[in-house]
Amino acid sequence: MSSNEVKGLKLFVREAHCIDCHSGPLFTNREFHNTGVPQTLRSVGRLAGIGELRHDEFNFLGRYSDPKPAECAMQFLPLASDRLRGAFKPPSLRNVTRRAP
Repeated sequence: MSSNEVKGLKLFVREAHCIDCHSGPLFTNREFHNTGVPQTLRSVGRLAGIGELRHDEFNFLGRYSDPKPAECAMQFLPLASDRLRGAFKPPSLRNVTRRAP
């Protein structure tokens, strides 16, 4: 590896902590993370998705669901959380040079 590649690897693994979210064979851990980047009103991340899920008529608590509400994992989803505001799944870094940001 060239000296620049070694520097980049050290940055990726150590100082920048990229590997915390971009790990594994797909370079993503598929978990939600808030990177601290200021969000617009429309891009609130996972928090918006939870709201949509709670109001969907086909969710586990909806009239079309067979399980009882106590058996539904949705009861553990937070209604509001600053930790989830702006949280997104990190995109895979596979073939990142071959696609637009």
